[in-house]
Amino acid sequence: VYVGGHPGQFNAIERYSGYQAAMKAAGLPQDPELVWEGDFRQESGYELAMERLKKVKPDAVFTGNLPVGLGVMKAMGELGMEAPRDLLMATFDYLEILDSFRPRLTCVAQPAYQLGYRGVARLLEKINNRECPPQVIRLDAEMKPGETSIPLRK
Repeated sequence: VYVGGHPGQFNAIERYSGYQAAMKAAGLPQDPELVWEGDFRQESGYELAMERLKKVKPDAVFTGNLPVGLGVMKAMGELGMEAPRDLLMATFDYLEILDSFRPRLTCVAQPAYQLGYRGVARLLEKINNRECPPQVIRLDAEMKPGETSIPLRK
């Protein structure tokens, strides 16, 4: 399952494209019923998971951001489920505080410092040079493996 943001948002489109590419690379089928669109808020992840995890038992869930992932985890807990026992889980976004909780959530970490630094640098360029052309800047993310994406041996 992919739980993402509104399909009209740029970052939602990019993250969903990454999900599709990963599914294709793994040779896994893509089922539109397993793409749950929300709005990148914790409440959205919670509501989607509460409604749909009662009907669907996926092998894994990947969420488009951390608030949605936390909402999904809250719903899983209320439904008596946990990762990785009942399903594997990973999310896009990372905060160091997550390392303090168990099971550790598997995350794709954005280079937050670089994002801020590059964004401010571009803003200053725009302020100082009104003819500053638009740019697309891509920064590498880092995989932070945790226990939620490791299947338990049965």
